[in-house]
Amino acid sequence: MKVITFDIETKKPVEECTRGWDSHDEMGISVLGAQETVDGVDDCVRFFDEEQTSLQACLDFLSSADMLAGFNTMMFDIPVLEGAVRRQKDVLRFPTRRITQLPHMDVLDLMVRAEFGLGVREAKAQHGGKIFSGKKLDDVAGFTLGLTKSGEGKMAPILYRAGRYAELFDYCARDVWIEAKLVAHVLAEKWVKNGRGEKVDLAEQVDAVLGSIPQRS
Repeated sequence: MKVITFDIETKKPVEECTRGWDSHDEMGISVLGAQETVDGVDDCVRFFDEEQTSLQACLDFLSSADMLAGFNTMMFDIPVLEGAVRRQKDVLRFPTRRITQLPHMDVLDLMVRAEFGLGVREAKAQHGGKIFSGKKLDDVAGFTLGLTKSGEGKMAPILYRAGRYAELFDYCARDVWIEAKLVAHVLAEKWVKNGRGEKVDLAEQVDAVLGSIPQRS
């Protein structure tokens, strides 16, 4: 099975966006990092941006996955990517396998489903921001795997605007690496620990995602 774990860093700070965290179409992509894992073997992290040829290569790469994966990718990364794609829809060639239709293992979504019985979008609409309590990537990866991020997402637009691209790519690469390790753990063990150090059983949610993956001939 080919799993592609990905993570987006933005160009524009959320404070400058007209609808805050809901302004996915305004944020832009400073870098998208993606790591391919085939039958448990990791490839290197690949980087893309929203320049036309790079964005096209990104769509082609992501669409080759049996399953996409990440952390908060359904509520954040996919909408930001869709915003970038819409701005260039007249010059992009859309793969037959659309990324929004692929099986998707968002670890945050799995945790929300385990607690609220709803996907992250529906749960947020009903319960608001409290659904995110104890579910920050840094905390979940820290308690589950002993791994921590190298900074915070709000750094990315600052690094991008300052032209500090090596630092930006390094930050993104570590996020992707941590998320890929977390996804591998979830696939193997079907649990994580939340930000309070409590074990969260994800077996039902993981099995549901795996069951949605078509068998390739």
